[in-house]
Amino acid sequence: MEARRAPLALRSKEHLRLWAAAGLIALDVIGLLGAGIAANLLAGTSLGDPGPSRYLFVFGLLVLIVSGARGTYSVNAVPDRRSAAGDVLVNILVASVLLPTTLFLVGDADRIPRTLFLTQILFSLALLGVARPQFALAARRLAGGSFTSQVLLLDGVEVTPERHTIAIHADYSHLKAHALDPVLLDRIGQALKNCDRVLLACRPMLRPQWVELLKGFDIDLEVLYPELKEIRPLQLGSYAGHPTLQIRCKALSLHDRILKRALDLVIAGSAVILLSPLLLVTAVAIKLDSPGPVLFRQPRIGRSNRLFEILKFRSMHTAQEDRSGAQSTQRVDRRVTRVGAIIRRLSIDELPQLFNVIRGEMSIAGPRPHAIGSTAEDLLFWEIEAAYFERHSVKPGMTGLAQIRGYRGATERRSDLSQRLQADLEYLSGWSIWRDVWIIARTAGVFVQKNAF
Repeated sequence: MEARRAPLALRSKEHLRLWAAAGLIALDVIGLLGAGIAANLLAGTSLGDPGPSRYLFVFGLLVLIVSGARGTYSVNAVPDRRSAAGDVLVNILVASVLLPTTLFLVGDADRIPRTLFLTQILFSLALLGVARPQFALAARRLAGGSFTSQVLLLDGVEVTPERHTIAIHADYSHLKAHALDPVLLDRIGQALKNCDRVLLACRPMLRPQWVELLKGFDIDLEVLYPELKEIRPLQLGSYAGHPTLQIRCKALSLHDRILKRALDLVIAGSAVILLSPLLLVTAVAIKLDSPGPVLFRQPRIGRSNRLFEILKFRSMHTAQEDRSGAQSTQRVDRRVTRVGAIIRRLSIDELPQLFNVIRGEMSIAGPRPHAIGSTAEDLLFWEIEAAYFERHSVKPGMTGLAQIRGYRGATERRSDLSQRLQADLEYLSGWSIWRDVWIIARTAGVFVQKNAF
C-alpha cells in the first residue's frame, strides 16, 4: 500500500489578506462619506458651503490616518469580529480629539456648527461600528476561517492539529531532516508552498536538524517544546496547548514583497524592450557560431529551496554542457564557444534571466542561484557551510551584494563560497528597497571584470 503523500499546493492567503485590508479602507471611506452626508442633512447645513465640506473632509482624513497609524489596515492584522468595534470606537474618538486642533490651525474652528460636529461623530460610530464587524466576519468566512495557511510538521511524535491546520507526517511523506539533497529539499519546498506558518513537532534529537534545514524556507517557523510546560518561560507562543519557540520570521513582509516585485517587473520589462535588438543579435550569433539551441537551461535552487530552470544564452558547445554545474568554468575552457567567450566576458549570457524575473522565479537583486552540483575543493556548497540554505529564503537574483563586491566566477576554494555566503546573509539581514536600487545601480560597474569568463 502506497504511503500517503504530503499536500503539494496549500492555498495562498496573502492575496486574501491584501484584499481584506484594501476592502477595510474602502469600507471606512464609504462609511465616513455616508455619515458625513447624513450628519449634514440632520444639522441643516449645505455641502456647498466650504466650511462644512472642509470639516467633513478633515474629519474623515483624520480617522483614516489614525486607523493607519494604529495598524488597523495592516495586511497581517485583519480584525476579528470582536476587536473591530473596539477599533472603530478608539479611532473615531482619537480623531475627534485631534479635530479641533487641526481646524484651529487651518482657521475653520469657528465656522463649524456643534450639531454637525456631534452628529458626524455619532453617525460615524454607528455606521462603522456595525459595518466593520460584519465585514470582518464575512472576510474570515471567505478566507475559510483563517487568514494564514499553517502546517503542523510531525516527525516521530503525535499532536492533534487544530482547525485550519494541515498535518504533514514526515515518514508518510518521505521527508527527512538530515537529507541535504536538492531534490528532497524541493519536495519539502513544494509541500510547504504558500505556507505562512510551520509548527514543527518532532523528537528532541531531531530538532537541531529540522531547524537548520527549515531556516532556508521563507516561512514563519515555530518549534513545539512540550517539556517547556515545567519551566513556564515568558514571551513564548503556544499551539494546541503546547509551548512554542519562534525560530524564524519571513525574510520579507507582504508589503516588502509587493515593492520588490513591482521594482522587478518595471526594470525587467523595460530592459527586455530596450535590449531586444541586442538579444536578437546575440541569438543569431550563437546560432551561426555553433549547432544547438540558443538558450541553455539548468536546474537551480530558488526561493524556499524549490528548483527552477534558469535561462542563459548558450555559451558552450552543446555536447560539452554541464547541466549539474559540477565543473566550474575555467579561464581557458575548451567547452566555451567563440561567441560564448565574448558574451560571458560582457555578462550578456545572463540577460535571458530577465524572463525568469518576469515569470516570478527570480528577482533583479538577490543571492545568485547556484547549480545543484556546484562544488569548492570537491565539496558541495552545503557540505562546506551549514548556513548555506538560509540564503534561499528569498528569490534568487540576477545580481546581488556578493556580485558587486567582485565575488563571482569559479569557486575554486572554500573561501570563495564563504565570502559569497557572508554577503548573501548580510543582504537578507538588512534588506530594503533602496538597497536593491543601490545594488542594481552598482551592477553596471561590474559587467566587465577579471573574474567573468
